[in-house]
Amino acid sequence: ALDLEGAREDFAYILRLTRAFNETRRDLEGLIAVLKERTGRADEAVAHWHAKVVFPYETAPDPAAALWYSRAVFDTAGVLQARGARDEAANELRKLAGTSLPGADEAARRLAALGE
Repeated sequence: ALDLEGAREDFAYILRLTRAFNETRRDLEGLIAVLKERTGRADEAVAHWHAKVVFPYETAPDPAAALWYSRAVFDTAGVLQARGARDEAANELRKLAGTSLPGADEAARRLAALGE
């Protein structure tokens, strides 16, 4: 069996040890958020997505980060929808719908399914 928590700790350790290049750092931050979610720590995953992926992308959009940004928006919307926070989930999906970012069509489809 995979040790997801151990993997998350390893990724965090690599980030602390090195001054990773932006792409490597972004990938590791995204993987840490995914592992937090998969180990049942959805609140921490959403906070991590926003602090390490969403906010930096929205502050200074980087085309190389668009895929991780889209993943962060979808994962955050999924967590919010699972909690019954439909309006907040729709707000997340609106960030992608109507853009040229990866997943824009899927975001629009999910918004329509929410009745938006």
